[in-house]
Formats: sequence, structure tokens, C-alpha cells
Amino acid sequence: LEFAVHGDVGVAGVWAANAPIGAQLGVGGPRGTLRIAGDPDARLLVADETAIAQVRRYAARIHPSSNARIVIEVPDAAHEVAIETAAPVEFVHRGTDAAGTALVAWLDAQGADARPAGDVFVFVAAEQQVVKAGRALAVERWGLDSDRIVVKGYWKADETGTTYHAAH
Repeated sequence: LEFAVHGDVGVAGVWAANAPIGAQLGVGGPRGTLRIAGDPDARLLVADETAIAQVRRYAARIHPSSNARIVIEVPDAAHEVAIETAAPVEFVHRGTDAAGTALVAWLDAQGADARPAGDVFVFVAAEQQVVKAGRALAVERWGLDSDRIVVKGYWKADETGTTYHAAH
């Protein structure tokens, strides 16, 4: 089980920050997870490090001949992690900028001409500020139906950008 710990905040954050290796955890769910029916013609998975577990779940189902792209925001190259998939994985680095900054810039740079052909599934999950940019790409520029996209803020930074709160 992997956790991106952002301090002793929230039930999961407090547990993860203080749990010894080998500690047991009960997990319920999945809650609100979209299950993809069939095999979409194309997939776009965009996330920060807090959503890597879900990205890995979707990425594991990507066939080598599929049109798929995965983009993950992390602070720097030292924070890149392996994603077992047939799809290309691109890491964008935010450096010392606020979380979500690099993903918002990446999403904003994708025009209507970047839309893959056919039935497209889009998953975007990261700091709350990516929601607007993710929806703008998937719905406004690409014209996708809401039942083929998941765009959600997994967490929210406070005004200082240093304290984190669960977004749901």
C-alpha cells in the first residue's frame, strides 16, 4: 500500500504518517470508481502522485496496440515511479511551484486537435485546481460525454500551499 503523506492531516494522513511497517489497514470500496465498459479507442490518464494507485489500475488494462497516454505530475525526477503499462508515461515536474501547476499548464496546452479519434476515456485526478483545466479539455475542447470522463480533485491545498485536506 502506498501513501503520499502530506503531514498529519485527516484520518488517513495521521495513520499513514504514524503507522509502523507491517501495520494492518481495513479498506472499503471502491467508492465512486468508474468501471470502463468495453475497450475505449483511446485513453488519457492525468494525475499527480496522490492518484498513482488509480492510474496503475487503469494502466494495467491498456493493451499494447491501444492509443493511450499517461501524464503524471511529481516534484522532480527523484519522485518518478514505475507504472507497469504498455502506454507511454510522461512525467511533468512542478519543482517548487504549487501542486497542480504543471498539470494545469499541460492540460491547458492540449487543443482540440490533440483529441484522439473514436471513443475516448479521460481520467484526471490531482490537487483541486486541476479540475477546471481537466473539464475544459475533456468536455469543452474535446466534446466528450460526462459518462466517459472522471475529473476530480483528490485533495486541496490551503491558502499557503503547505497544508493539505482531503477533497472528498
